[in-house]
Amino acid sequence: MSPHLSSTASSPDGKISKFGDQTTNADAQLSIYNAVSRFMPMGNEDEAFWWRLVGRHVATMMHEADYSVERQVQLLLFHRYRIIPSLGRRPISSTPWFKSRVAPGAGDGTPIGYSWKWSVGGGKPTIRHYMEPLGPLTGTPADPLNEVAPKQFLMQLAADFTNTDLSAFWKYAEHLRPFASDAQTRQKYIASAVLLGLEMNGESDRIDVMAGLIVKVPDQVHKLLPTIIPAALRDVYGENVCLDSLHAAREFIDNDSHLSVNGTMAVDCISKEKSRFKFYTMNTGTSFDHIASTMTLGGLKAVPQATLDRLRELWYGLKELPLDFPTSSEVPTTDNAPNMNSGGAQPGNASGLSFYFDLQPKFSLPDVKMQVDLSKHAANDWAAAMVIVDFLRRHGHDHYAQSYLNVLQSMVPVEELKSMRGILAYFSFSIKDNDIEIKSYFNPQAYRRFNSYKFSRSDSFSTWSRRSRFE
Repeated sequence: MSPHLSSTASSPDGKISKFGDQTTNADAQLSIYNAVSRFMPMGNEDEAFWWRLVGRHVATMMHEADYSVERQVQLLLFHRYRIIPSLGRRPISSTPWFKSRVAPGAGDGTPIGYSWKWSVGGGKPTIRHYMEPLGPLTGTPADPLNEVAPKQFLMQLAADFTNTDLSAFWKYAEHLRPFASDAQTRQKYIASAVLLGLEMNGESDRIDVMAGLIVKVPDQVHKLLPTIIPAALRDVYGENVCLDSLHAAREFIDNDSHLSVNGTMAVDCISKEKSRFKFYTMNTGTSFDHIASTMTLGGLKAVPQATLDRLRELWYGLKELPLDFPTSSEVPTTDNAPNMNSGGAQPGNASGLSFYFDLQPKFSLPDVKMQVDLSKHAANDWAAAMVIVDFLRRHGHDHYAQSYLNVLQSMVPVEELKSMRGILAYFSFSIKDNDIEIKSYFNPQAYRRFNSYKFSRSDSFSTWSRRSRFE
């Protein structure tokens, strides 16, 4: 399937626009950012850099997603005074001083990434972040795994937002040993241990928090499903907690030769009655039969064939395969050619396709979501984006398709989008209300595009902009 660059659609205000032509200029996208910034203290040079980069990206996303002015101001202030100071030292070269595991494999070490969650049915998109707060102890012998800064940030969020409940997170964390017993293994696994997710719905005045835990002791990984996670769930919910959803997930994984647990877990930081526990898997299979089997737990979850057909449409669209391509055949990954801005994907999940399982004890089966690493499954960022845009257009949900393309073009020049991979990290697909929920994950690329983001403190807020890597 080739991108349809001449497609047209009605925008939310009723205007007809051609997909691919940026219809919103930077002045409109950044009007509230510039107003908020005018009398705001710049902070130190580190904060000034991150505010100019992340603040602009977030402001553009909120503008294009039709967030209210009040919500935009609220979230920009939240970013300036909470998120920006937690991003640590600014880049001074293309090599990160601490390589964050935000967007592992697809990222470049930048400690924050964004996502655009399309609303099933065509409502407003929701903006989300994935981040790793950094602090003065990060990467030092006092905190080699960077646990202090993320936990401090979680405590701050709990103080800021009454809906944030950290009790389950603390209990889950107690079940993981922080270090391996031998020095060689400890050195090998020195990297991020805690990652955070923040969902900022445009129709709310709160922020929903997710906290992720990464296992740092290899021999604990194979114990997660049989012993560690059950014990943690009992600590949170009591000895009589129903583990049916966990058992269903474990049985399916144990009987699928393509899947294995990778040691990453996460929990929603809300009341335990609503909180979901997640664990992530490695995967070696890329056939659609394997995808359909995993998403339905081998048929245990009832999913209409029409919904699975739409999922196949997306998967084959990314791979530029005809819809009659055999569903039993493996789909090859895309070579990371030198001129593609892939950022050196890690070998951990070589297929570039992974799954994660959402558990809630009151449900007998988990939800399953698939995640596609676009550095391995897209020709370039523009081609990947157009697969989503064309899919939404065909199914009548393209109300914010042009806005999505506007966001991409505000971050990276279009000639770079059409020739490289980098700004788009992943797509994730899940089944909701018998439809496909789509999330698109962005890389700010503070390190990969280091030379494009240089600026001086004297630059005005309204004139600093991203430059093409071709200049």
